[in-house]
Amino acid sequence: MKFRKGFVSNSSSSSFILAIRKDLDVCSHCGRSDPSFFELVERSHWHRTHIDNVGWDKVFTMWDEYSDSSKSARIHEFEKKYKNDEWTVAEFTIAFGEEELEKMIRESNDIVVLQSDEEEPEGGW
Repeated sequence: MKFRKGFVSNSSSSSFILAIRKDLDVCSHCGRSDPSFFELVERSHWHRTHIDNVGWDKVFTMWDEYSDSSKSARIHEFEKKYKNDEWTVAEFTIAFGEEELEKMIRESNDIVVLQSDEEEPEGGW
């Protein structure tokens, strides 16, 4: 599979499998928090931006069945680190031009890219 660095300008969307921290910081004074990544995706006005699957079994079952042994091993590494009460795993399609979502994927400490059709995740496949 060919991976590209960054978002692809000639593509209408990109696919991601993300580990997302479940508990976001809540203000101790007013009780509010920033919108979650899920909320921002659901609010999107771009028809190509959507949540494809949520949950470990839905996201990785088919991928594990059709992957080579190195990817299967990588899935099990992710499982050890992110399959717990602190994280959820989800698959997203993000439309090109979704700058706020793109920035969150790149910069948030609460989001980890496990798989992307855009770039090879840290540690490689």
